[in-house]
Amino acid sequence: IRLSSYRRHLLQEVISNTTATAIKALNVTTVNSAYPGLVGTKTQIEKVITQFDTKAQAILGAYDTLLAANDGNVSGQFDAFVTTINATITYIATDASNVTAELGVFNYTGISDELTDAFERILTGLTDLRAKTATVQTGIQAAVNSAGSATVSADILRQFVPLRTMYDLLRAASNLRAYLPLVQYILTTTIENIAEADKYLMELESLLSTGVSTETGKYAEDIQKIANETIFQVVDGFAGENINTETASNEILLSPNIGSAPRHPDLIAAATNLSALYTNATLMQQTNAMVAAFANISTSLISRISTLQAGFKVLDFPLFKQLVDTLMGNDEYGRYCYQKYKELGKGIFGQSFDTAWQCVDNEYARLEYLKTTLGFMIEILAYDYEDVIEQVKICDNLISGDNMNNCVSAVSTTSRLANFYTNLFPQTANKISTMYQLATDEAAASENRILICIELVYIQGTVLEPQKISDNLAICSRDGPRGSD
Repeated sequence: IRLSSYRRHLLQEVISNTTATAIKALNVTTVNSAYPGLVGTKTQIEKVITQFDTKAQAILGAYDTLLAANDGNVSGQFDAFVTTINATITYIATDASNVTAELGVFNYTGISDELTDAFERILTGLTDLRAKTATVQTGIQAAVNSAGSATVSADILRQFVPLRTMYDLLRAASNLRAYLPLVQYILTTTIENIAEADKYLMELESLLSTGVSTETGKYAEDIQKIANETIFQVVDGFAGENINTETASNEILLSPNIGSAPRHPDLIAAATNLSALYTNATLMQQTNAMVAAFANISTSLISRISTLQAGFKVLDFPLFKQLVDTLMGNDEYGRYCYQKYKELGKGIFGQSFDTAWQCVDNEYARLEYLKTTLGFMIEILAYDYEDVIEQVKICDNLISGDNMNNCVSAVSTTSRLANFYTNLFPQTANKISTMYQLATDEAAASENRILICIELVYIQGTVLEPQKISDNLAICSRDGPRGSD
């Protein structure tokens, strides 16, 4: 028996639903972040999409077969159609429930509650469709029995299958179709949330891996710049002093008259000591120690930040997890609150970068002051020898040998040149060592100050500020736009 073309058209309009096709076409993007909640949700959503397509195609196929049947096997054709309905009912009651339970593992109660609600409506619709189908089946079977064959007249069909019965079936199918867009909406929204959350996490990973490394390189470059300037101040300053002391020493060595003075060898020894004070050979060990100390500032800075960077896990960080879970939980204010706080969450990196720059800037200013101070100290060293040439000339110009010798050396007084310079120049060497020690010690102090500062920046950026955002996010999730956050 064939239904009238009009009745068949009505049912085809309802059953052949484009929403089922749209659900089948949904695609869950790859979860690059590997965040468990996103991976698990993707798996469950894909199950729903696949099962919906399988069940929808089975129902549509059985329905098309039912409409085309004309062999009089009413029970066989209707039973096949009802079987597909029952299979879908069983899926929703069992497998679909398992899907919502799996989502509940991640505390994504919003998705699971919404799917449960949508499934319950579909379950009600399928149950009603099955009941209305059974009524139509009973009527058609009665019409066939009355006609005595598979060929049933329109009058007999109207007698046993009135138009109202067909419209009841139509309404049941129409209601079922009306429930499907809600499932499509839930799945689409969830897929969008997965993509958004995954993109957010990957942006954070990029900031952590690339952004932190880039900024760290800038920190090190900046601090090394002033460190190198300070090193140059010392090395270049001592190189200038080396030239000046060699000139003074040569003046003593080349004075023509004082060579006959008995204490002249002592003066020569003092001059030799003076010329040796600033040579590379004399200063090399202290210079290397100072250079190493200044280099340690940037290397220790890079090392510490790298260690902190390696220990920071985006997927384990409570605030980032809370943001993603707030979005994915899709409770009443999930999307809104995620959008409200996601940039603040991401901003902890930017704030940390800025605060770390403050650490660098503070040390830059201190080292700049050290550089200036060392320059002044090196200038003062010249006081120890700047009058040597004039003083030697005075002795060299004396006519009397006794006066010349007294000028050069008199044993009983330190005011004479040989004794004076013999005692003075070792103190000059001590001052040079003190300057190196000051530079080296201050470099070590700078290294430790900047490490302490970076550590505090890390605590501020990963504990204190995130906790404030987390607290406000929780309030927003609970109270929405009218919350006290």
